[in-house]
Amino acid sequence: MSRQQKLQADIDREVNQKTSDLIMLTEGQLFTLGIQCSSLDHSSIAWILRAQKGTLEKFQVLLPKASHETSLGLVALSRNLFENLVWLKLFNADPCYGIAFYQDLLNQQEQSHNQAINQARKEIAWFRELDKDDDLDLVAVDELIERLDSLTEEEQSLLNSKMHSTSAALDERADRQFSVYGEQAKSNGYGFQAHLIEKQVLPHHEQRLGTIRRHRTELEAALPSLLTSAQIDMISQRWNWKKKACEVGMLDQYEFVYSFTSKLLHSGGINLITEKELSAGERDILLNYVRVANVHAHDEIERFTYPGQLLVRAVST
Repeated sequence: MSRQQKLQADIDREVNQKTSDLIMLTEGQLFTLGIQCSSLDHSSIAWILRAQKGTLEKFQVLLPKASHETSLGLVALSRNLFENLVWLKLFNADPCYGIAFYQDLLNQQEQSHNQAINQARKEIAWFRELDKDDDLDLVAVDELIERLDSLTEEEQSLLNSKMHSTSAALDERADRQFSVYGEQAKSNGYGFQAHLIEKQVLPHHEQRLGTIRRHRTELEAALPSLLTSAQIDMISQRWNWKKKACEVGMLDQYEFVYSFTSKLLHSGGINLITEKELSAGERDILLNYVRVANVHAHDEIERFTYPGQLLVRAVST
């Protein structure tokens, strides 16, 4: 058995022995917490349990395939696990980070919907420009279209050729610009696709954005009753992974993971000139980090406690 195979076997054993049981434990605690509290929207403990459950579910999906990841995939996985472990340690250091996690979730959701709205508006304008050009091209064949029933075979061939060349030219222009809805526009027509985005896509994201902003306003109003002023100041500071890693004694891991992974994640000189793939030894190092981070993450979840905690496990049926 190779070193990588052994590391993967160790990772799989840890996942199989602990992950499912811990998921049932977090689900059981969320259930009992829901019975004890009228609302969990602003419960720091509930957000910690949700974050722990999400972590464990991610482990079940990603870790059994860790050794088969591409170099870039293994690098990204290692960095993701590091940041995940920082969160889990912060939860144990101070439960107020459950509210910080909720704030971060709202921030990311707001950013995601804003980006979707901005992209949709750009594509509406772009597709309408293409549709306008399409109409201009069709002016040249209006006479043939009006005599469609009486066209000769040669004229019919000419019309088809013009229509095809117009469509192909527009599609080629569209392909040269990044577009989320470009493939749909080729089938639906650029003008109609712009209409669909305006009437269906934009309202969906705008509605979700309004809901997220309402949740943020409600959270901000509730903060003084949830946390101390020192805790509010602490979680309101600009997030910095190095600083947070220091707070939980993970500075050495931060310096290792970020320096080791940056050469593949960022397109700098070392990324462009040196080897683009990890060596076997480098893969061993990162797989070993994944193994260790997995164990530590389970430990952090297992040692999390809170007042009134009931160690109840949910049972799947």
